[in-house]
Amino acid sequence: MTQIVGSPLKISPSKATRFRTCPKHYYFQDVERLPVEQRPSPQLAQGNAVHDALRLFYSIAPEDRSQQSIVAALKTVWRKHAKPEVFGNREAEAAYGRDAIDMLSRYFDGFDASTLALGLEDWVSTKIEGTEFYGKVDRAERRRIGDGLDVIDYKTGRRLLEPEDLRDEPSAQIYLLGGSETFKEPVVRIRFIYLRTGEEIAWTPEPEEVVEARERLAKLAREISSTTEFEAFPGPQCQFCPYASRCTDRHRLSLDALVGDRSLPF
Repeated sequence: MTQIVGSPLKISPSKATRFRTCPKHYYFQDVERLPVEQRPSPQLAQGNAVHDALRLFYSIAPEDRSQQSIVAALKTVWRKHAKPEVFGNREAEAAYGRDAIDMLSRYFDGFDASTLALGLEDWVSTKIEGTEFYGKVDRAERRRIGDGLDVIDYKTGRRLLEPEDLRDEPSAQIYLLGGSETFKEPVVRIRFIYLRTGEEIAWTPEPEEVVEARERLAKLAREISSTTEFEAFPGPQCQFCPYASRCTDRHRLSLDALVGDRSLPF
């Protein structure tokens, strides 16, 4: 496998994650651009509906925001994202719907719902050494006049990061630099809000960390551009990979996996 030379490199958070998780997956999807059958899942439908509900919720006047209106927002967008056949039966759909309401109610109880959003589901981008880094931010809001912006990313899955790891995440780096450039105001804090638990992790970068974020993204772009052999990293993620059926490496193990059992009588 070799890198395809063509249009300038563009990197999103999902592309960066694919490359870091399994370069071969990145090659199949983002270099060869092989077609993949998108199978809708209940979890994806629920997550998209919850994100869209929050967008709608922050689009109404602050004085109209309540527990009732956040649930109404969900019910307004639910069918747009969640078709009945995705769930199999009404009971399963109802369970996912109640779970989504729980997430939104927990959010309303635990976070400030009165803020004015500067951006909702907006695309942001920045160019570094000829590479465009881009992503969609769930919400951007001003803190106080002259204090810069917060960028908020909602998560409907379980928390995989510790607060100290956030600065190393390409998505956080892209939101930081791309948000500052797109909104023409400095982003001073990145917040990941985990709706299932009500947890939040945040990164308020120092000036030197902003410089470092730019350097790290530039390094990532150079690494992707210079890669000629897109190695597979087999692991648990293979069972969810849309290209698993065409990958000869998905069953490969390293010799270290053959540990043996020293308690055996032979």
